[in-house]
Amino acid sequence: MQFLKCVLTICSSLLFTQTLTAALTIRPTAKTGLSNNVCLEQLTTHDGLSQNTVRCLMQDKKGFIWIGTLNGLNRYDGKKFIVYRPEYGNPHSISDTRIRELHEDQHGFIWVKTFEGRFHCFDPTREDFIEFTNDNKAPAYDQYFAAANGDIWLYGHSTGCLRIQYKQGRFVTQQYNTPTVNFIFEDANHYLWVGTSKRLHTLNAAGKMLTVFQQSPPEADFLQTIPGKDQLYFITRNNGVFTYHLRRRTFSALRMDQSLSLTSGALLNHQQLLLGTSRSGAFILQLSTGHVTPASTLFGETIPGHVDLVKSPQQAIWINNHSGAVWYYDTLQRRSRRFNLIAPQVIARVDDDRFTIHTDNKDNTWITTYGGGLYCYNRRTDSLQHFDYNAGNACGLSSNYVLSVLADRSGLVWVGTEHTGLNKLMPQSFTVSHFYPDPSTPKHYSANIVKTLFEDSRGNIWVSTKNGSLNLYNSRLQQIRTLNHLFPRQTPNVYCIQEDARGYIWLGTKGQGLYITHLDSLQRPARHFTLPEPAGGGNQNNLVYTLLQDRQQRMWIGTFGAGFNLAAYKGGDQITFTNFLGAHETLKDIRCLLQDRAGQIWAGTNNGLVVFNPAKPNDFKVYQSDQNNPNGLTSNVIKTLCEDHRGRLWVGTYGGGLCRFIPGTGARNAYFETYTTQQGLSNDIVNGLLEDDQGDLWVSTENGLTRFNPDKNTFEVFYFSNSTLGNLFAEASCCKRRNGQQLWGSMDGFYSCLPARMKTDSLDAPVVLTGFSIAGTTQKQANTLPAEIKLEPNQRVFSLEFAALAFRNPQKNKYTYILENYEEEWNTPTSYNIATYRNLPPGEYIFRVKGTNNDGSWSRQEASIRITVLPPFWRSNPAFLLYAAVIAGLFFGIRIVRQRINRLQHAVALEKELTEYKLNFFTNISHEFRTPLSLIVSAMENLLPGKQSAWQTGKHLHIMQKNVHRLMRLIDQLLDFRKIQHQRMKLQLQELPVINLLQELCDSFNDLAEQKQIHLQFHSNVPEYTMWVDDNKLDKMLYNLLSNAHKFTPAGGSIAVNVIVDESAGTLQVQVSDSGISIPESRREQIFQRFTQLNFSPTGTGIGLSLTKELVELHKGHIDFHNNPYTGVTFTITLPLSKTAYTPEDLAAPDSEGNHPHNPSSLIDYIQDATGMELPEPTSRYKILVIEDNPDICDYLSSQLSQYFHVYTANNGREGLALAIDTAPDLVVCDVMLPEMNGFEITRRIRNEFQTCHIPVVLLTALSSGEHQLQGVDAGADAYIAKPFSTRFLLTNIIRIIEQREKIRKRFSNDPGFFEVNIAEHEADKKFLDRLHFIITRNLDNPQFSVDEFAAAVKLGRTLFYKKVKGLTGYSPNEYIRLVRLKQAAELLNTGDYTVSEVTYKVGMNDPFYFSKCFKAQFGIPPSAYLKKVKAG
Repeated sequence: MQFLKCVLTICSSLLFTQTLTAALTIRPTAKTGLSNNVCLEQLTTHDGLSQNTVRCLMQDKKGFIWIGTLNGLNRYDGKKFIVYRPEYGNPHSISDTRIRELHEDQHGFIWVKTFEGRFHCFDPTREDFIEFTNDNKAPAYDQYFAAANGDIWLYGHSTGCLRIQYKQGRFVTQQYNTPTVNFIFEDANHYLWVGTSKRLHTLNAAGKMLTVFQQSPPEADFLQTIPGKDQLYFITRNNGVFTYHLRRRTFSALRMDQSLSLTSGALLNHQQLLLGTSRSGAFILQLSTGHVTPASTLFGETIPGHVDLVKSPQQAIWINNHSGAVWYYDTLQRRSRRFNLIAPQVIARVDDDRFTIHTDNKDNTWITTYGGGLYCYNRRTDSLQHFDYNAGNACGLSSNYVLSVLADRSGLVWVGTEHTGLNKLMPQSFTVSHFYPDPSTPKHYSANIVKTLFEDSRGNIWVSTKNGSLNLYNSRLQQIRTLNHLFPRQTPNVYCIQEDARGYIWLGTKGQGLYITHLDSLQRPARHFTLPEPAGGGNQNNLVYTLLQDRQQRMWIGTFGAGFNLAAYKGGDQITFTNFLGAHETLKDIRCLLQDRAGQIWAGTNNGLVVFNPAKPNDFKVYQSDQNNPNGLTSNVIKTLCEDHRGRLWVGTYGGGLCRFIPGTGARNAYFETYTTQQGLSNDIVNGLLEDDQGDLWVSTENGLTRFNPDKNTFEVFYFSNSTLGNLFAEASCCKRRNGQQLWGSMDGFYSCLPARMKTDSLDAPVVLTGFSIAGTTQKQANTLPAEIKLEPNQRVFSLEFAALAFRNPQKNKYTYILENYEEEWNTPTSYNIATYRNLPPGEYIFRVKGTNNDGSWSRQEASIRITVLPPFWRSNPAFLLYAAVIAGLFFGIRIVRQRINRLQHAVALEKELTEYKLNFFTNISHEFRTPLSLIVSAMENLLPGKQSAWQTGKHLHIMQKNVHRLMRLIDQLLDFRKIQHQRMKLQLQELPVINLLQELCDSFNDLAEQKQIHLQFHSNVPEYTMWVDDNKLDKMLYNLLSNAHKFTPAGGSIAVNVIVDESAGTLQVQVSDSGISIPESRREQIFQRFTQLNFSPTGTGIGLSLTKELVELHKGHIDFHNNPYTGVTFTITLPLSKTAYTPEDLAAPDSEGNHPHNPSSLIDYIQDATGMELPEPTSRYKILVIEDNPDICDYLSSQLSQYFHVYTANNGREGLALAIDTAPDLVVCDVMLPEMNGFEITRRIRNEFQTCHIPVVLLTALSSGEHQLQGVDAGADAYIAKPFSTRFLLTNIIRIIEQREKIRKRFSNDPGFFEVNIAEHEADKKFLDRLHFIITRNLDNPQFSVDEFAAAVKLGRTLFYKKVKGLTGYSPNEYIRLVRLKQAAELLNTGDYTVSEVTYKVGMNDPFYFSKCFKAQFGIPPSAYLKKVKAG
């Protein structure tokens, strides 16, 4: 269809300032220009538009205006254009700059059709074009259809159609292969009908295309669907019209008595169908009879040629036959019209009329033409208004070649033209009439500058201009005549006009004084009066700027330079003047006068506001501007005054905006509220004030007219002209007529308007964020802005750009914004649409911005975005946590240091006290050591040869042994005390007869008790009892208590040991009671302290009772004491009976029973002299290595062991290890505490070295604890002997270790039947011997097998091989080979299967005689005899 490729959409909320009904009834006259009723603005490439040919227009859901040109797609926000063009290398850009159509779908995607015949999908949220087909190749389609469910259909121009669905964030497409699709239609039941060039299809619920109608040749070419009441009408090209009954679901062909080649159709009513044909014009089909008649019966004329029909949503049918004229038929009102839109001479020059139609919801239809301009048809008034281009009219369209039109939601009309850009029409000014006092010369500057406007009592309008002309208009604003004859031979410049109660018209002029005339004598010249000079002199007395008649009918005349005069006119030439303020230096320039409802007169001057009582004009008050008073006047130049219906006084100033005077109340003085452009005023130079009947205040300025609602504080700005002069209003040139109409004088004629008809229901204009930049570099555009922006610490300067989508006067849109959490209040309103922030502190902010609507009120819609400024690391949360940790660390560190200082101070004090204790302790321990040492020394002196008898010698030896035991117990006590302090002592519990143990220990003190004449007794409540106890610890506990008891009990005293087994309480109590001295109360707390003595005895170490307490608590018990009633002390040890009181770690190992560590205090078991023991001969062939750092002990051991062995000595660990490797001794005796390398490390090294791992090691050490013994065993020691040790005990251990190894070797060597014997203990030695046996066995029958071959087979050097074999077996390699041969021979003989000779050769011996000799020497029996013995059984 070629007709009107139109966009028949209803603008959802198009709001004119008033309906166009009244506006379109206005007819052009000689005094008014129709085009001047429209305020028009042109946007071109100069304003940022990408190209000046605008093909299509669209407003999206957010309110942006989208403009398709021949050089790119544009988005307009009222401030700037964003252009989208093809970008090389960017797959997400548009492919063609030439835009044909624009559509927006339900999901907000914008579909763009280009001249190349392709549709592109633009995603506003990503700001790029996205692919919507699966193969990224969209076929060329010509038409777009959006279904109610949001599906998009593309069709036409090529075969088939494409269905596009948007599901779960992605596009799903389905291609349908059908003939060329002519239309897609959705009926009331949401069924889709697809008409093609050959058949009709419908879409089922599963999305499958079904053929519902197909006619045999000639095939039906379906062109259009027309919905009826219960049926659908399908128009075909050459096959007539088919109907589909919706309820019966049946097809039928309509009868037609005339065959027509159809193009389109429209339903006139339920009986008639209007049809358009390709050549024959328009026809009407009678649905009931099939009769076809020409459309002239309906339109009164024949409509010839190719006819296209379109029916609008308002049931209007538009008919186009491409002749420049269109026909209109209203199906509701049943009337038709013809409109000649393009002149014949123009239509002859163009290829097509290119009509497009846009119908809004006010029944206004906008029609664009190619060559005929723009038309607006109003259905209600049946009137057509034409807008065209006129070179002499700056307010007209920029071109008659109009390509597109759009009525946006705010009521603005956008018109796209060819080559001249975009035109914006503002219908608000349709209710305003523009008048030129001198219409013959509208461009004459002074002829149409209106200085004053006045309505007299007869309804006539007086209009004066700057060129001195005075004009009179009737009530209908028709110019009656000029009144220049009132001023014969003069051309006064009338500045003000006033009528008094008697019908006299007072005319004040600039420089010519005062003129007075009567309404009844306007044909005669006016009477002229000059005002008297003021008392101070001057020549400004005739500059009359304002006139005021007060309530007493007196006339006040304000002059500019001579104050004001009170005039009394008595008729004729009789007039008197009384001057006031004429001599005042600053208040004599009067610009305006007003009397308020209270009767006071207000005078606006060039230096402030004056108020006075008319009865006392010289008693006045002045209000002036004061920079130090924010609530004062903003300017001293007062240009106009107005009092509203509520008695509020409004003051118009020059440059200070509009001020409201607020009288003083009580203690508060009067002040002013000010409204300027910051609040929404169009300009701060106020020239006129009028209040309308609705209570709104109208403010004329040097840049537009503002309607101000004082109650809501809203501003609405109006511009009545496209020219600057037309919007520059003259001072005091305004008038409110009795019918409510307002007249406004400007520098380009005057305007009339009815405020009541200029009421607008302005929509809230959305405010959108249009850009974000950092340091001037754009980061984001419009829709790509996220909900939150995060800024790095170095991004210190950023800007946000925004726009209010109120397009009527976007340069006057006001914005206010706030950055929450940074600013306390909204910023001052401004028209600047960029907010810039610098050096924001880190934190989270919310930026909010709102703007004004077209009427100047603040929109309730606002834009917001969250902004997070990340702190630098030193201000980030991790940093603060670090700081907090450091501060806390410092705090706790200081606290700890202070505590340590306090502890150190306390420790110093304690150390001083402890030092005293330690000195006493060391003094006492020295004494304790000296006593037994003295006895030992004395006994040794008495043992010198020849001085003592055998009996005395035994006695002295007993004394020495006794004191040695005493020293050992003291040393053990000190060691135990150290272990307990380091928590290293552990229990070794065993189930023992505890009563017997305690009895034996008590009996061991019988000799001491007898010696000190003390009565010692032991008592137990049970004869015997077995419990889990560590006998070693129990021995030390009772020993210390008994020692203390004997120490403090005098001769003749008594000591009692009482043992109580209480099974009900589960405890064992051991009470040691003496008859010695008691413990004072003042010293009771110190009894168990370390190094503490109570000074009752000259002996003692001060650790006995402390050690006893620690041992008792280690045993899960407790100790206490009390003084006896008369004398002495009783100590009580309480221990648990149950095994469950202890942990499994407290129990001794099962194999330790009977072998638990000996009590160091027990007597050393002497062994017999080693000289009497049987030792291998010769003993000197065994080598012993002694490693000892103490020279005396080393020499002593060397002298003692050298009697039996060959001894090597070393004085440190490293030297000893080297000597062990070099000499390969038979045994190593090693101290544990050695320089350079300790005994444990030496033992591990010997065990880990292959050449020494077979050597046994005996460790000697003063470290007698079980832990150290276990450490020695783990290292690989064969024996662990604690110091002090018995030489005999050491020698016995050495001999037993050597003897055991020799026994194994002898049995292995001498027993012919004992072959599989383990003569090695170390795993490496075992593997080595196995390797030896394997090699010898493999070479058993080889008599030439030598030692060198043997060593090479085990991969060892000859020397090391010799030492290793000798050390392990006691034989040289040759001897060991022979031994193995002989052992193997014995095995063979033992089988009884071989003779001696056969065995000789099998074991690698070539001489049977030599074999027999060797066999007998090794096993003590000849081989023949051994064989007989075997055979004998």
